[in-house]
Amino acid sequence: MNARFLMAAFAAGFLLTTNTLAVTVLGTGTGALIGGDLTDPNNNGSPDANVGYDAIFASDNEPGFGGGEFSFNVFDNQVGGGNARTLKAQEGLGPVGCRIEQGQGAHAAGG
Repeated sequence: MNARFLMAAFAAGFLLTTNTLAVTVLGTGTGALIGGDLTDPNNNGSPDANVGYDAIFASDNEPGFGGGEFSFNVFDNQVGGGNARTLKAQEGLGPVGCRIEQGQGAHAAGG
Protein backbone atom coordinates (compact mmCIF):
# COMPACT_ATOMS: atom_id res chain seq x y z
CA MET A 1 0.00 0.00 0.00
CA ASN A 2 0.97 3.54 -0.58
CA ALA A 3 2.55 5.28 2.46
CA ARG A 4 0.50 8.44 1.81
CA PHE A 5 -2.71 6.43 1.80
CA LEU A 6 -1.80 4.75 5.09
CA MET A 7 -0.92 8.10 6.68
CA ALA A 8 -4.18 9.66 5.46
CA ALA A 9 -6.20 6.68 6.70
CA PHE A 10 -4.51 6.88 10.11
CA ALA A 11 -5.11 10.64 10.38
CA ALA A 12 -8.77 10.28 9.36
CA GLY A 13 -9.29 7.48 11.87
CA PHE A 14 -7.65 9.52 14.62
CA LEU A 15 -9.77 12.58 13.87
CA LEU A 16 -12.98 10.58 13.77
CA THR A 17 -12.37 8.80 17.07
CA THR A 18 -11.15 11.72 19.18
CA ASN A 19 -13.87 12.91 21.55
CA THR A 20 -13.86 15.87 23.90
CA LEU A 21 -15.45 15.54 27.32
CA ALA A 22 -16.02 18.42 29.70
CA VAL A 23 -16.52 17.64 33.39
CA THR A 24 -17.44 20.02 36.19
CA VAL A 25 -16.75 18.76 39.69
CA LEU A 26 -19.42 20.07 42.05
CA GLY A 27 -17.76 18.76 45.19
CA THR A 28 -17.94 15.60 47.24
CA GLY A 29 -20.52 14.06 49.53
CA THR A 30 -24.26 14.57 49.83
CA GLY A 31 -23.96 18.37 49.57
CA ALA A 32 -22.61 18.07 46.04
CA LEU A 33 -25.65 16.18 44.70
CA ILE A 34 -27.87 18.22 42.41
CA GLY A 35 -31.23 16.91 43.69
CA GLY A 36 -34.61 17.42 42.04
CA ASP A 37 -34.46 14.02 40.34
CA LEU A 38 -37.55 12.30 38.98
CA THR A 39 -38.09 10.12 42.06
CA ASP A 40 -38.01 13.15 44.40
CA PRO A 41 -38.41 16.40 42.41
CA ASN A 42 -39.30 18.44 45.51
CA ASN A 43 -36.37 17.05 47.53
CA ASN A 44 -38.72 16.11 50.36
CA GLY A 45 -38.23 12.34 50.38
CA SER A 46 -37.27 10.89 53.75
CA PRO A 47 -33.96 9.00 53.77
CA ASP A 48 -35.34 6.84 56.62
CA ALA A 49 -38.77 5.89 55.25
CA ASN A 50 -40.67 5.60 52.00
CA VAL A 51 -42.34 8.99 52.50
CA GLY A 52 -42.40 11.98 50.15
CA TYR A 53 -41.11 10.23 47.03
CA ASP A 54 -42.92 10.50 43.70
CA ALA A 55 -42.28 6.91 42.66
CA ILE A 56 -43.15 3.35 43.46
CA PHE A 57 -40.00 1.36 44.23
CA ALA A 58 -39.36 -2.34 43.78
CA SER A 59 -36.54 -4.73 44.62
CA ASP A 60 -36.06 -8.44 45.14
CA ASN A 61 -33.37 -7.91 47.77
CA GLU A 62 -33.75 -5.88 50.99
CA PRO A 63 -36.51 -3.53 49.76
CA GLY A 64 -36.85 -0.43 51.89
CA PHE A 65 -35.27 2.80 53.13
CA GLY A 66 -33.47 3.39 56.40
CA GLY A 67 -32.23 0.97 58.97
CA GLY A 68 -29.21 -0.15 57.02
CA GLU A 69 -27.96 -0.79 53.54
CA PHE A 70 -31.39 -1.31 52.00
CA SER A 71 -31.83 -1.30 48.25
CA PHE A 72 -34.04 1.81 47.97
CA ASN A 73 -31.26 3.95 49.46
CA VAL A 74 -29.98 4.42 45.90
CA PHE A 75 -32.86 6.93 45.53
CA ASP A 76 -32.48 8.92 48.77
CA ASN A 77 -30.01 11.57 47.51
CA GLN A 78 -27.40 10.72 50.14
CA VAL A 79 -23.90 9.33 49.89
CA GLY A 80 -21.74 8.05 52.70
CA GLY A 81 -21.82 5.26 55.24
CA GLY A 82 -24.59 3.65 57.26
CA ASN A 83 -28.09 4.54 56.10
CA ALA A 84 -26.68 6.72 53.31
CA ARG A 85 -25.25 3.63 51.68
CA THR A 86 -27.11 1.11 49.57
CA LEU A 87 -26.72 -2.63 49.95
CA LYS A 88 -23.43 -4.16 48.94
CA ALA A 89 -23.22 -5.72 45.51
CA GLN A 90 -23.43 -9.44 45.83
CA GLU A 91 -23.81 -12.40 43.54
CA GLY A 92 -27.42 -13.01 42.61
CA LEU A 93 -28.52 -9.48 43.51
CA GLY A 94 -31.84 -8.72 41.86
CA PRO A 95 -32.71 -5.46 40.13
CA VAL A 96 -33.74 -2.28 41.93
CA GLY A 97 -36.17 -0.05 40.10
CA CYS A 98 -38.96 2.44 40.30
CA ARG A 99 -42.07 3.61 38.48
CA ILE A 100 -42.34 7.38 38.37
CA GLU A 101 -45.60 8.76 39.78
CA GLN A 102 -44.99 12.50 39.57
CA GLY A 103 -47.16 14.52 41.87
CA GLN A 104 -48.65 11.42 43.44
CA GLY A 105 -46.56 11.15 46.62
CA ALA A 106 -46.62 7.42 45.90
CA HIS A 107 -45.25 4.84 48.32
CA ALA A 108 -43.78 1.42 47.64
CA ALA A 109 -44.94 -1.76 49.25
CA GLY A 110 -42.33 -3.19 51.55
CA GLY A 111 -40.79 0.22 52.34
